[in-house]
Amino acid sequence: IVKSKVHDRPTVVIGNKKDLVPEEEVSSLLEEHDIPYDYLTSAKTGETVEEAFLHLASILHHDP
Repeated sequence: IVKSKVHDRPTVVIGNKKDLVPEEEVSSLLEEHDIPYDYLTSAKTGETVEEAFLHLASILHHDP
């Protein structure tokens, strides 16, 4: 669905609340439903938040 809206534009898929559900469970569920993701983050603990934003900023900076 996302690709049908953004077409060939770069995208970063970020899932939040990593601190509430084990990563293996989330990854398994996403794979089962063929949902791609780039980062699983936790705003509460800060885990992977900086990496996700740096990746997004890098994409935006290099995208004409």
